[in-house]
Amino acid sequence: MVVIPVIVRTRSLRGGHYRAGLKHGAEPGDIPPGSLTEDQLAVLRADPDLEVEIIDPPQEPPQPRKKKPAPAAEGTGAPAPGPAEAAEAAEGDAGDEDFGFDDDPAQASGAEGR
Repeated sequence: MVVIPVIVRTRSLRGGHYRAGLKHGAEPGDIPPGSLTEDQLAVLRADPDLEVEIIDPPQEPPQPRKKKPAPAAEGTGAPAPGPAEAAEAAEGDAGDEDFGFDDDPAQASGAEGR
């Protein structure tokens, strides 16, 4: 018995009836993932009085990134950040470097024309 890992949405075209051990109403209803077997899904799809729609299970929403705790001021009794936190904080400042790009477009275009 293989369980179907997707959401199955059904709607009865005759106002409501039972099929494959489940009640299907006139309004669309969702059957959660893992609730149907392949055989039950085949029975639902074969019923001419049912609309059957397969919906992929919703993806996990992206988890928000955890904020780094602010470094504690000296003398507050809070522990100082460890080496890993200090390295991450140093990486955050890396975007302030000058990469040597010219800020004046006139100079850049004049050098290319030579």
